[in-house]
Amino acid sequence: MNRFLEYEWKEQAFDVFQLYRDIFDVILKAKKNRAVVHFLVYMLEAYYFADANAINSVLSTDLKEYEADLETIRHFKGELKRLFKGFDEIQHGGQIRSLLDVEHVLSNKETCASLRTLYQWCWEKMGQVPTNKYQLLNGKLSEVTRSQ
Repeated sequence: MNRFLEYEWKEQAFDVFQLYRDIFDVILKAKKNRAVVHFLVYMLEAYYFADANAINSVLSTDLKEYEADLETIRHFKGELKRLFKGFDEIQHGGQIRSLLDVEHVLSNKETCASLRTLYQWCWEKMGQVPTNKYQLLNGKLSEVTRSQ
């Protein structure tokens, strides 16, 4: 299960995680390891800024890539609307997502721990040995959800 962890819930992230985890464990019993809880922090649009080429291609902007950890900053959707007055979450967002290079988004091992943790879990469930792709070997992982 993926959930957006809004800024207001940042301090309660572990409690929110544990609530969902407990529900899965009770309902699924012996199959509880087949369900997982991950957070995308704070909004999907935040991850766009780690791949400026995707945004620039769709919106004809000239953005530079955001170098800080996107998962610590708020209001990216508002920033997109400020940069491109006609930004449409569905039309433009869909086009940006189709161009988004997730390997590039996760190339900085110090950023995007929540997204990387989701990718690592999926990678392992597919029976893949972790590699440097997505910085799975050395990249920062979510303190809250990595235990799954």
